[in-house]
Amino acid sequence: MLNWQVGRVEITRIVEMDLPVPAMMVIPQATPEELRKSPWLYPHFVTEDDSTLKVSIHALPVEAPGLKLVVDTCVGNYRPRDITGGEPLRTPFLQHLAEAGWSRETVDTVVCTHLHVAHVGWTPCSRTASGCRPSPTRDTS
Repeated sequence: MLNWQVGRVEITRIVEMDLPVPAMMVIPQATPEELRKSPWLYPHFVTEDDSTLKVSIHALPVEAPGLKLVVDTCVGNYRPRDITGGEPLRTPFLQHLAEAGWSRETVDTVVCTHLHVAHVGWTPCSRTASGCRPSPTRDTS
């Protein structure tokens, strides 16, 4: 888990999953020659043999005086998704969130940078038999 302190604001990175992705399958221009032009990618985002991108799906809980918000909410458990091969995820994301001192009930606001499956899945919700539904007590704009 990574943490940053920016003035009185604390930002934490909670990883839902890391995905190894064949570089040229996702980005045809990601040849070894092109990747090596950006040495900051190594070793955190590209394998040493240049063949695989390390894609992180994570949320960023942000705590500021009087405000707790989460930027992007990953994929989420309990619902089948194409990104997971049609299988519902069963990750310890909520446990990791709790280990960082957060719970769904204490989130004031969720910010989704864009509406994509890897950015909206854990929008504050209550687990139900059918999956996850938005909590009526939280601002999800």
